[in-house]
Amino acid sequence: MRPNVLVVDDNPVNQQLIQWALEDSADVHVSADGRDVLARALSLDAKVVFLDLMMPGVSGFDVIEQLRREMPQLLQRTIVISAQDDPETRRRVMAAGIAAFQKKPLEIDDVLRLFASMASS
Repeated sequence: MRPNVLVVDDNPVNQQLIQWALEDSADVHVSADGRDVLARALSLDAKVVFLDLMMPGVSGFDVIEQLRREMPQLLQRTIVISAQDDPETRRRVMAAGIAAFQKKPLEIDDVLRLFASMASS
C-alpha cells in the first residue's frame, strides 16, 4: 500500500510540484488552507505532511499549534515549506517539534529527499 501524503499549501504551483515529484511513490492529497488539516490527516492516516506557513485564514503556525495540542505525533512527520526563512521563524518551527524545514522555492530533489527521509522512519 502506498503512503498518503497531505500537502497544505495555498499555492497551486507548489501543490503540483509535490504531486508530480511523488506520483510514483505516494498518494498525494491537497488542501489549500489549514482549516481541516487534523481531520484530513486522521482520515488519510497521512505518513507525511508538507505544510506552508503563510496561508490566508488559518496559517501554518496556527496548524502547528493545533497539532501540538491534539496530534503531537504528527509533528514528527510534518515538513514545513516556506519562503519565510529568517532565524526566528526557523527557531519557532523547530522548537515546536517539526521534522524538517525547507525554504521555498521548492525543487523536486528537495521534495524527494524530504519524503524519503520521512517515509523511511
